[in-house]
Amino acid sequence: MDPIWGEIMEEGTEEKLRRLKKEQRRQVLALRRQLALEEVARRSQAIWKRFLALPQVREAQTIMAYLDTRNEVQTFELISALLKMGKRVGVPITLLAEHRLIVSELVDPEEDLQTGTYGIREPRPGRERPIPPLELALIIVPGVAFDPAGGRIGYGGGFYDRFLAEMRQTSGRQKPGAPASRQPAPLVALAFELQVLERVAREPHDFLIDWIVTEERLIDCRQHRRGGGD
Repeated sequence: MDPIWGEIMEEGTEEKLRRLKKEQRRQVLALRRQLALEEVARRSQAIWKRFLALPQVREAQTIMAYLDTRNEVQTFELISALLKMGKRVGVPITLLAEHRLIVSELVDPEEDLQTGTYGIREPRPGRERPIPPLELALIIVPGVAFDPAGGRIGYGGGFYDRFLAEMRQTSGRQKPGAPASRQPAPLVALAFELQVLERVAREPHDFLIDWIVTEERLIDCRQHRRGGGD
């Protein structure tokens, strides 16, 4: 067991939990930065192939995807593939002053995008096409580190935490018996194997991933939470 985990389990302090999360984030980002661009591309292609084969992807009509940066699993070509499949694809726009995300439909990846907040590509002014979050059938969530039970460490800004919390609150206000399409969408992480840890530091407000797709395997996090394996 990591010695910091031992301290947390013994003392249960939030400060130590945050310290562990910060350290895990630092370690995984350092490993990811070491990947050559060619290796990032090769591993990303293996992940796309496994992701596109998922029944949940084939069935989903509207999918939210992040636009990669900083040696993340690449998504630009994946988004193009989804569009060719006839999917409606939404990408995030960061509203920095409001500390929140909105979703915009991406129609033409080559023409719609510009470099935005934190150097991440997002729709340029005049190319925003808002998608109500409850129309999303599947959400690809970015992150730094994950564990098989669905734990996730993000980049520290909390934008996706707030976005998903707002989405679930809105869903909770739907009338009883609302169709499944109006309920929160399943969450999928695309990650390199080096980003999957045995256990990540998790705080009470953190949401859980449903599936993790790596270059080597598909992890059903829901099954792990029930006590099963991959």
